[in-house]
Amino acid sequence: MFNSHLQTFPWLSELEADWEAIRDELLCFVKNGAGMCNVHTTGGDELNKESKWKLAMILGYGKPIDEVKTFFPVTLSILTKLPEVQNAAFSLLKAGGSIPPHCGSTATILRYHLALVVPDEGKHSWLTVDGVDVPWREGKGILFDDTFEHSARNGAEKDRVVLIVDIFRPNLGLVDGLIQKLEVWKRTEDFLGGRKT
Repeated sequence: MFNSHLQTFPWLSELEADWEAIRDELLCFVKNGAGMCNVHTTGGDELNKESKWKLAMILGYGKPIDEVKTFFPVTLSILTKLPEVQNAAFSLLKAGGSIPPHCGSTATILRYHLALVVPDEGKHSWLTVDGVDVPWREGKGILFDDTFEHSARNGAEKDRVVLIVDIFRPNLGLVDGLIQKLEVWKRTEDFLGGRKT
């Protein structure tokens, strides 16, 4: 379920060391009028009925998204040199928002959250994976297998923002490797779908 992220992927420490610069790039992006899109998934919009979950995708298929890459030089300079990283997006959960329980479709990818903006020191904002509540802490990461049921809650009066990173699980065989690539395509299409509405 949970993985010791800095042991599994030591290079994640570089993201965490620069978390404030990454956060500042995102805040500048939003301040300059660049919007974050509603989340849409290939399974429908059941996960975002409240329209309180927003995304700004910055990396798809391991490549920067052209429309936004100039806003994120620090973030992308780290992410693009990591071959295990395929997708990355900023995820904003508005005040009072929640994401209902759901599961990823394949264990070939691990999901990492780097907390950037967490109101009230995480007292009212948490990730739940397989029934275990884990509060976000600014500048700290959580790596988990998203095939376990997971959900999110922001009960604070301000918005919460994390950087979501999809990471290839290492040492897979040929069939799982193909499934992995298909999953990257699906998740990228899910991320990008919100920009079309």
